Amino acid sequence: MNRSSTIWLLLALVLGFYSLYVFSSGPRESLWVAVSGGVLAVASVAALASFVRSIKSRD
Repeated sequence: MNRSSTIWLLLALVLGFYSLYVFSSGPRESLWVAVSGGVLAVASVAALASFVRSIKSRD
């Protein structure tokens, strides 16, 4: 695994865990919690997709 792949993986993990934290700690009715948690979740999935793409391009 090269450095770029590792960075994408770490970014995906950090964003994913922070998204879970936002969803679990905020009030359920808050629009801000839903929007920010959703954006973080989408960013995490995008970083994970970039990680997978960088791993596949190495082979």
